[in-house]
Amino acid sequence: RAQCEAFEPGSGGKFIQWLGKARASLDLGVKAFIEQDSTSALDFVNPNKILDLALAVNPLDLLLPQIRQMSGYFKEPKLKALFSFQQLYVGLSPYNAPGVFSLLAATEITDGVWYPIGGFQKVRDALLEVVLELGVDVRTETEVDKILCQGGDDQGARSKATGVRLASGEEMTFDVVVANPDLPFVYQHMMEAEQPAVQQEFNDESARLNKMDY
Repeated sequence: RAQCEAFEPGSGGKFIQWLGKARASLDLGVKAFIEQDSTSALDFVNPNKILDLALAVNPLDLLLPQIRQMSGYFKEPKLKALFSFQQLYVGLSPYNAPGVFSLLAATEITDGVWYPIGGFQKVRDALLEVVLELGVDVRTETEVDKILCQGGDDQGARSKATGVRLASGEEMTFDVVVANPDLPFVYQHMMEAEQPAVQQEFNDESARLNKMDY
């Protein structure tokens, strides 16, 4: 609170007000949506689910861009950024994320940030140890050139990733292929289909994704 006041007089109290609303979004939102199955868009306007949350927090603050919510509490750009940068964790920004995402900052501030002792590489190392015990063949520093796909046609039948071709030319088959690079790059440069029409679909999907603001 005192740190907020150093940037903007009067903002300490505004911070407490905002944090209370953000915490309500977290507590009531988790109860209404995260812990419940939603099978229809109507679930998000079901009074039995949203009433408590709507009474605690202005629905406009939940639905409109978070930058609007921040501007209602703070004038100082640094304070607005401080309590909204958490949207970057999920690939959004305060300008396109709905205000309900204040719950990310709320849990960070009120619950604290938890991390593995020794750093996140400990999670990687533990996972590696488990899969090696299960007999998994783990290869590192092995460049994948193409993801091989079979099936699919211009009538709507879907193709399936069946394996990869390494930069060395070796081909390997798998039940499941998981690609980590940026998705437009995967579609345009890595997916290799048997049918030209399917390959064109991959290129079209890459172009569509590249146009998205995400």
